[in-house]
Amino acid sequence: MEKKSERSPLKTYILLITYAVLLVMFFIQKNEIFGVVGKILGCLNPFLYGIVIAYILNMPMRFIEEKIFPKLFKKVKKRKPHLEHGCAVALTMLLAVALVTAIVSVFIPQLVGSVVVFIGNIEGYVASLEIFVNSLAERFNLNEQLWQQIQDTGAAFVDNIVVTLQGSLPQILNTTKNVMTSVVGGVFNILMSAIISVYLLYHKEKLVGQVKNLFRAFLPEKITSFLLETGRYANDIFGKFIGGQLTEALILGVLCFIGSSILGIQYALLISVIIAVTNLIPIFGPWIGTAISTFILLMVDPVKALWFVIFILVLQQLENNLIYPKVVGSSIGLSGLWVMFAIIVGGGLFGIGGIFLGIPLCAVVGKLSSDYIGARLKRREQCRAEILKTDEINDTETSDA
Repeated sequence: MEKKSERSPLKTYILLITYAVLLVMFFIQKNEIFGVVGKILGCLNPFLYGIVIAYILNMPMRFIEEKIFPKLFKKVKKRKPHLEHGCAVALTMLLAVALVTAIVSVFIPQLVGSVVVFIGNIEGYVASLEIFVNSLAERFNLNEQLWQQIQDTGAAFVDNIVVTLQGSLPQILNTTKNVMTSVVGGVFNILMSAIISVYLLYHKEKLVGQVKNLFRAFLPEKITSFLLETGRYANDIFGKFIGGQLTEALILGVLCFIGSSILGIQYALLISVIIAVTNLIPIFGPWIGTAISTFILLMVDPVKALWFVIFILVLQQLENNLIYPKVVGSSIGLSGLWVMFAIIVGGGLFGIGGIFLGIPLCAVVGKLSSDYIGARLKRREQCRAEILKTDEINDTETSDA
């Protein structure tokens, strides 16, 4: 067997020098490089948004194809998979359009109206809160000097919040106006993203097959198998986590709205949205949402705020023991320590998106690390067994001699 020709030292030095020059040029021109990359990504925005939309909508579409259609067409003798697939895509897009239309036309105006009314009446709410707190101080005979310090500190804190909220109202309205203007101005991008997402959903099997063929054509079989297996596992983890978190947040928001309406709590819609959105953040989200909502209710009606806290505590127990295990389950496979690590690191590096996606990403990295460590340990055990076997053979030959 011919030995492979070794790389000459000159070629090695040339490669090292080339890498060093490219690295230095990257750091010198990194702003220009990032600017060009940013422009390219800006042009590709419709494709990127289309991929994200298709990935999210693929979850309900699979449910329609795998759960609803088999029951709906079970008596049909000759089924047409391509026709059913196209109907599933069309039905999913119709449901998505209906949901977005309902949010834009009904939900957002009510939410903005609640925020505007709350900020406009905040001074009256603060006065009511002060009267309530003073009545508590008189009832429990608190020390006047201590109570005055507490009152001054609380008043300064509340005044700062009032000034901040009232001063930010024009900015909130301006931001809302700018967002609406941007949405109207970006209709083309939205439409293009929707069209791309429909194409991706309809041709997803074909596109996945093309990617697999690309890997097999240009990469070794071992690397191809590793990438495909990792992709399948990552897709499974991300799909279950994102779908589970969104479903759980929606259920909690609806239950919170129903419970708040029954209790007669003001701004039930606003509070339910806060609870639902913050619940997307694992571990800390429910506490953040409860704290914000309770503070709002304390200024409106302190007694209702107490009832709200009791209701949320009961709802959280229901979520932890029934909703979360059924909806999200143990698909992530991370301990509490690693979940907190993923949230802290992901949030520090990538902000809100990192907080949300850090957990499934950490689960994927943990799975790959565990497989790699397991493979190395297995190889080490095999090497040790071979060495022991060789030693036993040598000992036997020596004793025979």
